Amino acid sequence: MFLPNCLIKVKDGQTVRFERIKRRIIMNQKNKPKNAFIILRSFILVLCFCWLTLAQSSQNSSNTAEGFNSLGLADLSFGKTDQAIQNFSRAIELKSDYADAYANRCAVYRRLKDYQAALKDCNQAVALNPNSSFSVFLRGIVFYAVNDDQNALRDFSAAISLADNYSDAYYFRAIIYKDHKKFDLAISDLTHIINLDFKNLTMKVEKEEIFYLRGECYFRLSKDDLALRDLSEAIKIKPSLFQAIALRGTLYLLKEQYNLAIQDLTAAIKLEPISDINYYRRGLAYGLKAQNNLALADFNQAIKINPTIKDYYEARAIIYRALGKYSLAASDEQMSQILDVK
Repeated sequence: MFLPNCLIKVKDGQTVRFERIKRRIIMNQKNKPKNAFIILRSFILVLCFCWLTLAQSSQNSSNTAEGFNSLGLADLSFGKTDQAIQNFSRAIELKSDYADAYANRCAVYRRLKDYQAALKDCNQAVALNPNSSFSVFLRGIVFYAVNDDQNALRDFSAAISLADNYSDAYYFRAIIYKDHKKFDLAISDLTHIINLDFKNLTMKVEKEEIFYLRGECYFRLSKDDLALRDLSEAIKIKPSLFQAIALRGTLYLLKEQYNLAIQDLTAAIKLEPISDINYYRRGLAYGLKAQNNLALADFNQAIKINPTIKDYYEARAIIYRALGKYSLAASDEQMSQILDVK
């Protein structure tokens, strides 16, 4: 989000150097949810229905394991989780090797955030049917929910080995790769989903999210042209996609296309007016165009929203000096040093 030592030209021709403004990674994952862009993990439950055949529902006799399993699925469709668990449990009592019922009950426990019970059922489902890509994938989701990335990654990879067109598994594996800064691997998985024409994505994951995630990975690898391509595609699909607009604006800033940067960052600010970093980025763009009053207004707003970032004060100090406000510049420089120590 910061530029390489860039220059601002002020009205009298003096050149003021931004000494500490350098290119850094914009999207600080440590300050974000593990996957700020994952669509409502709780909706993963819907996956447990997609692989079941319609034939199951016809076996509606409550006297059979299959019948209780179907009743459990019907309960789930109405949000009756406790009753669903009872019916899946009854199915298992009648048929102890009923892998599907274990998987379904696992999904309910995961929805209820009872991860210990969910993992126990998923382990049983996989043990009974190790060739079920869905059961393996579902166990990976449980591991992922408890931040056990190593085991989650193992299961997502195993699910892909069992079904090489398993887009959901590619998606979650890409998220883990990205979180662990293995951007090339994440790009490979996201590209696989795109090459599959987004088929078999049973989750509520939209095309623009895939392009955005791949664009972010390209950005982190400094492949700016590829990042710009993917971010633009994401925005084309969904013009209100805040993250993509903000990141593309920063890319334009880095490529010294300041007017385009200002355009995107202004759009991002309209979508998310309390995002201090976007005011800061736009302030840099204005400053690099020697529009110092506009830059000052943006730096002021960034500091108002978040007064704890030293770079904001450092940038504003440069503008104050350019405007001949040396006392204010000195005060901001001192504040920047104080925050740097902290």
